Amino acid sequence: MSALDVSRPARRRAAIRESLPTDHPAVLDDIAALVDSLPDPVDLGEDDLVGSLQVTARLRNQLDAYLTALAGTADAQHVSTSLHAGTTGTMIAAATGTNPAVGSAIVGTARALRTLPHVADAFAAGTINSLHVQALREAAGRITDFATLEQSLVEVAESVEPAELRRLLSVLIIQDHPESPDTDHQCQRDKRGLSLSETANGMFPPRRLAGWA
Repeated sequence: MSALDVSRPARRRAAIRESLPTDHPAVLDDIAALVDSLPDPVDLGEDDLVGSLQVTARLRNQLDAYLTALAGTADAQHVSTSLHAGTTGTMIAAATGTNPAVGSAIVGTARALRTLPHVADAFAAGTINSLHVQALREAAGRITDFATLEQSLVEVAESVEPAELRRLLSVLIIQDHPESPDTDHQCQRDKRGLSLSETANGMFPPRRLAGWA
């Protein structure tokens, strides 16, 4: 197989990843060992199989919340600057093997959670997932007195899937701002356009921006 031409930004993130410290609390190794010792799903009975789905999902949410908290603390302490690792989003991307957009989104969520205590607590407890958090975070800036409603909305989020939560939040947003649908439509129209970005092979594929039908 011929050699693959890895892009310059990807090579830079790989270099950053190699330069990052690997020290960590021993409890993370204990957790990793416990994960390695999980029983094979084929050995579980029906009740254990289904029950394990729920517990595992909650644990995944808790780990996502902890990762977000780590990113938020690194952001607040300007760790990426002291390590010469670019922006916090770039450092998070390098450390987690994701792209900068994902890294920046994690940092953005961590910043938003500083002012959403009930959302942060539920996320840390694993009773809501990252998609719930994103929906609540976006609604927080669009619903008047969101802080007063936050605890009740979190309780709703704990009982419904993210898509249903978004639907319910959109109803609240429209009730709070009846002009919201028209404003959103106009914003989408204003964003219409095409973007050209050079790829690693020198091509310029067009990318349609939001707002196009």
